[in-house]
Amino acid sequence: MIHQADLIFEREVLRDTTVSVSYLLSIGRKLPTFYDRNLSPPTLTQTYTLVGGPFAGQTLTVPAFRGARPNANYAQMTEIASRVKSEYNALVLQANRRFAGGLQLQASYTLSKATDTLQTSTTFTASNIPYNVFDPGGDGGRSNFDRRHKFVASAVYAPRVEVKNTAIRTVADGWSIAPIFQYYTGQPLDAGVSGSLPNANPINPAIPNAISSGINGSGGANRLILVPRNDFSGPDVWNVDLRLSKRFYIKEKFNVEFLGEAFNLFNRTQITGLNSSYYSVGGTAQSATLTFQPAFGTANEAGGTLYRERQVQIGLRLKF
Repeated sequence: MIHQADLIFEREVLRDTTVSVSYLLSIGRKLPTFYDRNLSPPTLTQTYTLVGGPFAGQTLTVPAFRGARPNANYAQMTEIASRVKSEYNALVLQANRRFAGGLQLQASYTLSKATDTLQTSTTFTASNIPYNVFDPGGDGGRSNFDRRHKFVASAVYAPRVEVKNTAIRTVADGWSIAPIFQYYTGQPLDAGVSGSLPNANPINPAIPNAISSGINGSGGANRLILVPRNDFSGPDVWNVDLRLSKRFYIKEKFNVEFLGEAFNLFNRTQITGLNSSYYSVGGTAQSATLTFQPAFGTANEAGGTLYRERQVQIGLRLKF
């Protein structure tokens, strides 16, 4: 269930030029997630000693899902539950100049905040999503889609040169340039934990289908709960595209346009994936450790499908 609202105030400040301020709201309720219902409420705890990093020397005690499952004939028994909540609030400032006098301008700045209770975009079912299925509200935090700042500006400049000299008019007239600049703050990054204890059921390792994966043994979200969810951010993204063209007016109803377009003009490397392992599990249940991973937050993917290396294309267009 999605509720959306927007309130816009717009005013013309100059001829062909308007500015506006907008408030946007989107509230999601009963969004899908996946709960492992073959779990018993945890009655034990697991204590970890943190080694290295900003939490060196501290200890972390978490609820431990150990022992037999309620239905020992199965491992995970997944419920597709409609329990997740999301909220998006944004303030948008915009300026627009309609094409006039050979010039068109558009610019917008968005200040936004997106939060949810561990929204998932999994295509197929997952075994268990929440950190603690008996406390799903504890997963609230910054959304994976949160981009706090966004700025986009574009322009088209195509002046007409009207002179009697045919040679000068042929050289100077018909040019147009159209740049697009985009800036986004970095993508959210969660303080992930990698690995599991080798023996997460010290009471009775022989119990069938004993729970074993993750920092608390639930098989759900594996993250360090000492920091809020998605508390870190990756590198900012900025990108410039450019289009340059020259049009030759052959006759009144026929012209030829040569054009060139460059995407990612400055060939900037756009980071689209980050190492998310903040600490890794080690030791045994009796002497468990969480060891800091120095590679946390470093790039492991660049480009993706949204932003690639610089690409240039040229074209020819006939208009009649």
